Amino acid sequence: MTHLDEPTLLAELATREYLARHGVPLVPATLVLSADELDAAVDAHGPEVVLKAAAPWLLHKTDLDLVRVGVTASTAAVAFDALVRTATSHGPIDGVIVSPHLQGAEILIGVRRDPTLGPFIVVGSGGTLVEIFDDLAIAHAPIDADRAQALIRTLRGAQLLIGLRGTPALDIAALARLVSAVSHIADEDEHLRELDLNPVIVGEQGVAVVDARAMLAEPPPAAVNRRQRDLQPLFHPAGIAILGASTDPAKLGARIVRYLVEHGFDGRIVPVHRTAAQIHGQAAVPSVTQAGRIDLACIVVPPESVGEALAECGRVGIRNAIVHTAGFAEAEAVAATGAAAQTRLADTALRAGINVCGPNSLGIISPSSRIFTSFAGALESSNILPGRIGFVSQSGALASSLLSRSVDDGVGFSRWISSGNEADLDLSDFVGYLAEDDATSVIALFIEQIRDGDAFRDSVGRALEAGKPVLAYKSGRSAVGRRVTQSHTGALAGDDRLYEAFLTDIGVVRVASLRDLLDTARVMVTTPLPRGRRLAVITMSGGASSVIADTAADLGLDLPSPDARTADLLVDLLPATATVDNPLDVTAAAMVEPGILTSVVRSLLDASFADMVLVQLTTNADPVASRMATELVGLHRSAGKPLIVSRLGSPSLAPGAMEIYRSSSVPVLTWPDDATRVAWALAVAGEVMAGISRPNVEVST
Repeated sequence: MTHLDEPTLLAELATREYLARHGVPLVPATLVLSADELDAAVDAHGPEVVLKAAAPWLLHKTDLDLVRVGVTASTAAVAFDALVRTATSHGPIDGVIVSPHLQGAEILIGVRRDPTLGPFIVVGSGGTLVEIFDDLAIAHAPIDADRAQALIRTLRGAQLLIGLRGTPALDIAALARLVSAVSHIADEDEHLRELDLNPVIVGEQGVAVVDARAMLAEPPPAAVNRRQRDLQPLFHPAGIAILGASTDPAKLGARIVRYLVEHGFDGRIVPVHRTAAQIHGQAAVPSVTQAGRIDLACIVVPPESVGEALAECGRVGIRNAIVHTAGFAEAEAVAATGAAAQTRLADTALRAGINVCGPNSLGIISPSSRIFTSFAGALESSNILPGRIGFVSQSGALASSLLSRSVDDGVGFSRWISSGNEADLDLSDFVGYLAEDDATSVIALFIEQIRDGDAFRDSVGRALEAGKPVLAYKSGRSAVGRRVTQSHTGALAGDDRLYEAFLTDIGVVRVASLRDLLDTARVMVTTPLPRGRRLAVITMSGGASSVIADTAADLGLDLPSPDARTADLLVDLLPATATVDNPLDVTAAAMVEPGILTSVVRSLLDASFADMVLVQLTTNADPVASRMATELVGLHRSAGKPLIVSRLGSPSLAPGAMEIYRSSSVPVLTWPDDATRVAWALAVAGEVMAGISRPNVEVST
């Protein structure tokens, strides 16, 4: 293939040649250059044909009224003349394409290649109303025919293929084979940027591509082989040097020193300052060359000095650094120069053999090791809790806010990582480290952008193999991701949909909100994963029951009715006014006598019809709330399936109960819809870890 300096949009005829070389079934077609050639083409493809103008500049022919359908021998001449007049009023054409007018369902098959994430296959309801219906399913390519058929059956328009109200079933198997074949073309041909097959006609026997448009481009440069990384010194340094330490307590370099001291780091702390003898009680040195044995450098010098600071660290054998300094690629005011400076920083790190977190990083925290290499304002709290959640964020300010909220919510972290601009180390490196980290059980991510799709997939795979679920909140759902592209496929399969498909494909559980991210993670580290999507719900409120039922239906969670044995037990336990159902409203009687709730929860935990149990409390007060908390904590510890506890009432009414939950590490959620989404995330994580096929479900708030 010739070198493609710019993306090249192939005209329809060129696209047909491209597809024919790959064995894609095409509707027969003839290019007619004049009215004299028309009769033979109509005879060859009739009795009814379709006429379409052909020109390299034509993107969407229907929009310009450049398609004629249902044309017969008697109407062909008039239709041809009108079509040519209309087309040439817009620009020169190559001629008119004549093809059979086929009957069947219209489907869209497309390809979209993301420069980072790779190729995706898109299938949806096609034809002229594709944008209106917005009925798409997307998967990372390639996929086999079985996966393709499962993807097709998720479409709303799948009913037209299966057969609706007496209409014959169409050839879904042939369509699935075509989808799979196109997905393999996308995977094998790195030049294919976009492909739009619309419509693809699906008949009772077979499929055929009617219209097609492809865009080719040079593939992105091959990923540089990633270096072998030893990141242990980032998380377990024995000696830390702070380059840019300050005697001004308000400055970042002073805060990092202070936080290390106040939070109990027991290794060497070496502030680097030209003139100061000590900073916050720690002996300072004028140069890192005089710091002695150092495992980790925290760099807070001005942007123009970062490169030399890194080079100096490399010369004295420091192999890990956190660059806290901002003013690089993230800064809009210096976008061009900042990006160039960040590239130089990455080159310096590579030459010096230094692993760099940042720039523009808030740092790294390992609470159990008393390592707080950060200037995050949350560290003003003295109660940063250790835990089993490994958290990585590409947003520093947001990560700091979540850290401060975690103190109030009782959330503990094994590692808290602000990855910054990721000039060197990125999400993939940190997920890979957490996959092998004995202190981490669950990995939670705030993602703005994945920079290396293959490396990220590999790291997530290692985490899952180690038995560690990976949760993510991915920002950027809005229309900003829907960039102007050359095809229906490109426009419809916006960036967020590609991320959704990619994350689902590799086993990351994508949650809908930041609250869901931390709520799910803290529940997940305290409970086993469920074996299915069947949720049993206990409430004291009909309104809460409705909220949970509606949310569960939206997410695809099952709320099965209790089996006969469990129903009989519940009838004996509950007041006569209660109705045995799911959700189960135990009425206000449980607020008076907590033993009722305890017995009901125990029965549902023992029941085989449910994979997990959600208890949604309303407003209760101490001392009854404390008795209830003690009972639920005991059940939580012994449960063989997830027991999710949610309490809607104000914590100020039950401080004793809240302390019982907190001291026992039993997470207490708040809102019923939030708790239901956590149950969904647990169920999906359970499917991932069990290797069950996962549908492409998008969670909405």
